[in-house]
Amino acid sequence: MNRILQIRKRNGLSQQQAADLMHISRKNYGRVERGELMPSSRFLLRFSKAMNVGIDEILSAGPTRSVPVYSSAEETILSLYRMLDRSGRDYIYRELLTESAISAQSSLKEGS
Repeated sequence: MNRILQIRKRNGLSQQQAADLMHISRKNYGRVERGELMPSSRFLLRFSKAMNVGIDEILSAGPTRSVPVYSSAEETILSLYRMLDRSGRDYIYRELLTESAISAQSSLKEGS
């Protein structure tokens, strides 16, 4: 079993869910997972961010860091997020970016 498959299964995701998180097609994701297509550096970066692992873990024979332990509230949030379609995930992402930008601007103003 290859590392990409192991990591995806460890995260409890289907190929479609992993592909959605990475904003790529399920077909191309599946081809990489089956070894029919060599993963690009872009694929590896997106996969590492989506699965919360280092690229070294993807390329190594075993885990190089521990799997995060989430509280039940965090698990619920992750589960609900994983059920969203692409537009829902994009909306959440934009909202988080907007909120981060507002917080950063407020911090800068307070520091002046």
